[in-house]
Amino acid sequence: MSQKMILVGLIVLSTALSSSAGWEYSAVTRAEGSSQHSEMMNNQMTSWVDGGNAKVEFTRSGNPMMPAGSFAVTKDGGKTMLMVDPSKKTYSKWDMAGMAGMAGGAMQMMNMKMSTPKVEKLLEEQGGKIAGFATTHYRFRTSYTTDMEFMGMKQSISTVTEEDLWASPELNEAGLNAWMNQQGAKTGSEQLDKLIKAEMEKVKGFPLKRIVTTTTKESGGEPQVMKITTEVTSIKKASPAGALFEVPAGYREAPLFSPVMDEERSSRGKRGQAPSSSGSADENPLLKIMQEMNKGK
Repeated sequence: MSQKMILVGLIVLSTALSSSAGWEYSAVTRAEGSSQHSEMMNNQMTSWVDGGNAKVEFTRSGNPMMPAGSFAVTKDGGKTMLMVDPSKKTYSKWDMAGMAGMAGGAMQMMNMKMSTPKVEKLLEEQGGKIAGFATTHYRFRTSYTTDMEFMGMKQSISTVTEEDLWASPELNEAGLNAWMNQQGAKTGSEQLDKLIKAEMEKVKGFPLKRIVTTTTKESGGEPQVMKITTEVTSIKKASPAGALFEVPAGYREAPLFSPVMDEERSSRGKRGQAPSSSGSADENPLLKIMQEMNKGK
């Protein structure tokens, strides 16, 4: 066999291997709990992955920040994530670090202080097969107490979160974990977030199932439990086209929170009210959400 034929054969083999290096998977998230906002956590999605490239498309969603039909794309394993809304032909930077900063700002405004933060790895064992892949079952526990003073009210809340993960070390492409990394816990406390990140880095591979159970208890109140389960329902080899990971031509960039803030400012202007000062709920959307949730209790 000539060297030329061998070279051609190697090129064909290399192309075949690289073209089957990607993945396509579907997953569903279900939330259970006493909170009226649990529906916001429910979604169904389909994702395409090729190395560090990933696209996550939401086919059903209760979260207005990621409505059905919207999708997220990344080309660097989730370090930079863009949220795309085809209905508005816009894209926004999905910045969890920035949102954590706003959460930290809200904590300062509400005189919130965290105490006794603790993150523990409780379990690591064989987890059986999920979707045809062998898994390792991990369990982590995060606990802390939050004391706050807001609008003349003082409150103390204890929080305990247990997280079970069934991860497959066979699935280790960076793009597979892109969305999970973006959805990792961001408490607004730099110290606690570092502790959580350090423990979660012990997980090897892609989680095919994840159960997060959070129990909160206000001083003198009844415990409130929220359970969120995310499970991969199917996963297969794929050869996604590069265009899948691009923002469509002609789409404009829009701030992630701007429409909500602008609408509120406009409403205040029509009522003859002056725009609120920096640091108010108008300027901090996370604080606005917290206020709305408190009204709905």
